Amino acid sequence: MPPADRWDPLDLVQHLGHLFVVRVEAASSGDPAPDLRYTLIGTYLVDALGRDTTGRLVGDTFPEGHPVVSVYHRAIARRAPVRTHGRLDWVDKKYRSFESVLLPLAGADGRIAKFAGAAVYETSERPVVG
Repeated sequence: MPPADRWDPLDLVQHLGHLFVVRVEAASSGDPAPDLRYTLIGTYLVDALGRDTTGRLVGDTFPEGHPVVSVYHRAIARRAPVRTHGRLDWVDKKYRSFESVLLPLAGADGRIAKFAGAAVYETSERPVVG
């Protein structure tokens, strides 16, 4: 796993609008799962999703068991990148499809310290019904 302190989103400035970063924090609720906090949401992502979650916890943005939360848990368990794709039905935009990648980055202790991710979105010719 690449070290978190060697990765800088500014090294990918031409793609910055598509990038997001999630910091792994100690659980604040007594839950064994760590808290996950968005520390960077690219402007392209904010425009596509219609919201800026920078500074918010993933758990405050999505309920437990939501597919987005499950992706982070899967990446933590596997300690490996995860690719996702589908429709943006979770932000009431079924007419938009997405593809994303989530890359775990290690802290000095070898545990996942943060995730770097990127996403792209496409709009269907006409809205998807149902």
